[in-house]
Amino acid sequence: MADTSLRTTDYRSFMSNVLTQLSDAISDSVRAAAASIVRVDGARRSAVSGIAWSEDLVVTAAHAIRHCEGIRIGGEDETSLAATLVAGDGGTDIALLRVERAALRPIRWSDRAPRTGELVVVSGRPGKSVRAAMGMISASAGDWRTFDGSRIDLYIDVDGSLPRGFSGGPLIDSTGGAIGMNTSRIVPGGTTIPHATVRRIVDELQRHGSVRRPLIGIGVYPVEDGLLVMSIKPDSSAARAGILVGDVVQAINGKNVRSQRDLNAVVQTLEIGAEIEIAITRGGEARTLRVTVGEG
Repeated sequence: MADTSLRTTDYRSFMSNVLTQLSDAISDSVRAAAASIVRVDGARRSAVSGIAWSEDLVVTAAHAIRHCEGIRIGGEDETSLAATLVAGDGGTDIALLRVERAALRPIRWSDRAPRTGELVVVSGRPGKSVRAAMGMISASAGDWRTFDGSRIDLYIDVDGSLPRGFSGGPLIDSTGGAIGMNTSRIVPGGTTIPHATVRRIVDELQRHGSVRRPLIGIGVYPVEDGLLVMSIKPDSSAARAGILVGDVVQAINGKNVRSQRDLNAVVQTLEIGAEIEIAITRGGEARTLRVTVGEG
């Protein structure tokens, strides 16, 4: 009886130590990132979160601040700094803000690949203080496309829904490094845009003021043997190549297209300025048109 009681006491002590160490590690990871997590005021409905990209740049959720005047950034010291929108990208929901007279602490991005089953912390600063919610990566897979065809370098799914005001904040791993930026816009319940995508989009926004994507310029509707062209953007690649409303697109560079998703997937792999072949039928006659890929 005494031995059983002793073993129970040892087990409880062991578990208490494990839970204390886990709790401390989670708290430390949030504390390590806290100085780089900001509040973004002046959003459409209420404050959202942001991540210090550099000393004077912040990345945040584009859906919350697009076309918004009077943007202000708040941090740990409760000061409020004016910010301006450099540019935003709706496809990936990433916006870049420039903060006046700022000396922000850039967040440390994680150099570890996220793993399914890994414990993570969803964090944000929708108010004056940093908030956190613990979660687990339920899926970490390959690249994927958003509804408009934008490429996301890695699919990251965290169990549970993203708390209100956490859009634009980071997903933090056990080392305190940021895995990516959280958004409630693209996937119901929220998702994380990985660092590789954030870096690529920020670079495009800084260089060009927008994200340059390959564009053909047609609106389509799926029919039995392909995609019926319903509209053509004026002065687009399709218009210049002679594609007409009523044509049925069957393949691009030999790849069959039978849905809008098929079309997006093919177009987004093309190089701007490249010459491609589009197989169509017009009035029952098969034709092949050469099209120079534009941008949009």
